[in-house]
Amino acid sequence: MVKVYRREKSPLRTWIEEDILYVHADDVPTYKKQGSIVRNSFFWALRSIAAQSPMGKAWEFETAVWFALQRMLTNFTDSGYLGTRETQLEFREDAIIPALLQTMATWIPAAEFDPEPEPEPSCYLDDEPDESLPSALAGPDETEQRKRNRQKRAAFKRKAKRRPEREERPTPPYSSYIKKQP
Repeated sequence: MVKVYRREKSPLRTWIEEDILYVHADDVPTYKKQGSIVRNSFFWALRSIAAQSPMGKAWEFETAVWFALQRMLTNFTDSGYLGTRETQLEFREDAIIPALLQTMATWIPAAEFDPEPEPEPSCYLDDEPDESLPSALAGPDETEQRKRNRQKRAAFKRKAKRRPEREERPTPPYSSYIKKQP
């Protein structure tokens, strides 16, 4: 399968299953530390009303928040900072768009709609360690690591006991810091 990368400013592909609105994982806004304040606010606003917002998976919105979702999308569009392409919900052409979401929704051809991306194949297919690695690369045994940590803690405590205590010196009065005028 050829993976198609969508542009950042693309409509939100959505579908409804069992009264839950799903937004495709590739289309949810992303948070960028040095990114646009408006786009980061859009990310946090959507995430705050989402029932589930797992990373790399579709976000879920329950029917109770659809009205808030519609208002939020409308207001971000009306502000002029985000365009309709970024805030519009796209449904498959054979889907029924709920009346509550019709102001911010449209249809797309079923051929362009991919409900969930296929998971990437894992490079670690089995749970067993690779026997071809030399033992030096495999890492220390857990008990050996614990033993070394205990030895380090004991050495630190011995060193701390040998250190003499610091004497408390009285602080001079404030007047000694003031420069005397001749």
